[in-house]
Amino acid sequence: MKHTKAPWIAKPATLNPRDTMFYKADVIADGIRIAQVAGVGEDQASANARLIATAPELLEACRLALSVIARSRS
Repeated sequence: MKHTKAPWIAKPATLNPRDTMFYKADVIADGIRIAQVAGVGEDQASANARLIATAPELLEACRLALSVIARSRS
């Protein structure tokens, strides 16, 4: 599986001008936006962006866990 190289950076949330009930936040890698998330309120949108930004590290942790499980079954 290939994905954009880490690090992924969560940017601060801003009010969505198209729908003022929601805030939006970007996730940036290599100087480009790779994701944009939304949330009801600034805190929720920022938290969603931080969660997405950790995806490369979460993927690596899952791979490591699978490796440990496979070795324990051998």
